Amino acid sequence: MILLKSLFFIIIVGVVLFIAIVVRLLWSARQLFNSLRGDRSQRHTDTYGNSVNTSGNISDRRSPEEASRRIISDDEGEYVEYEEIDG
Repeated sequence: MILLKSLFFIIIVGVVLFIAIVVRLLWSARQLFNSLRGDRSQRHTDTYGNSVNTSGNISDRRSPEEASRRIISDDEGEYVEYEEIDG
């Protein structure tokens, strides 16, 4: 009886895993089909928090003050002294 219960449990777990794998494969195939078809409705967020769709249009959510501020001050990045070492 215990052997039958164990076998039944293993079969149930196997069926659930099989269904999960099939669903994942179908989801991946749908995503691939949409990308090949040229579906431009997909959006993602870049590293700066801007919304970007697959056609390349970017909507900037920063305030005008934040967008126009200088990233590097005037005294940075102009000239670097270095010494060449033979070797």
